[in-house]
Amino acid sequence: MARKALISTTDWAQDAGASISVSAGAFESLLVASNMLDRRPQLVAQATGTTITFTVALGATRSIGLIHLQNFVADPAGTIRVQAGSYDSGTVNAWATGTSGVYAAALYRALGRPRLFIPPAPVAASSIIVTINAIAAPLRIGFLGACEVWEAPEDLLIGPVTTIIDEADVTQVPYGSTYVTERGKRRRIDFALPPLADPRGSNDDYIDDFAAVFDFVLVAGKSTPVIVARFPDDTDDLERNAVWGLITTDQQFTNRFFGHHDTTFQVTQLI
Repeated sequence: MARKALISTTDWAQDAGASISVSAGAFESLLVASNMLDRRPQLVAQATGTTITFTVALGATRSIGLIHLQNFVADPAGTIRVQAGSYDSGTVNAWATGTSGVYAAALYRALGRPRLFIPPAPVAASSIIVTINAIAAPLRIGFLGACEVWEAPEDLLIGPVTTIIDEADVTQVPYGSTYVTERGKRRRIDFALPPLADPRGSNDDYIDDFAAVFDFVLVAGKSTPVIVARFPDDTDDLERNAVWGLITTDQQFTNRFFGHHDTTFQVTQLI
């Protein structure tokens, strides 16, 4: 059965024990490899050439269900390969790609230049190996995430609403023309989760989904990025459907009936 959506619960690349080592190529002295582990995607790691191979050591064996790059700048003809445990993406297009080929430049830029890699099932991995041939300089990466994910046993997202936010300044000049100062565009996704079972108040066969969601929300708060990937098996639209950003509402958990909790999410794209 195709999965409906995945939510990152822990980004192991953000763990204090995570580190990056470069085995082929090099990064600029002021735009170092470790910048891609910084939560500010505008602070990029930039390679000195067009090819690079690096390893993200996770400090221990972790469950990895989603790997993503944000603000990833390469030539449309570039390639990338991601390996984690038993997962190997093979050498694929560096840019997000659908059935008609790589995304158009304007679309890729508006999405925040993301690239996602999702194994068919979570894998155990102690490191992530990334090999990139950007074809043409510069090669830049703003952020890399290696995430443990959670999927509800039933439909994960209920009534999702996606909002496109254009942050351009539009100034109306009296008796004159409209003046536009271009800025970025963001996506915001609002959704609800199905009743989250707490096995202490219901059938012991239930997975403790309430604890899983409550714990990750408590840790993430409104300041730690999370990623929501709708329809993760739809590779044609994977980057269109995924939002990496911050939870932008105060999270409430409502005990609708005994042993079950409801909650709604709003996640706003970080870049």
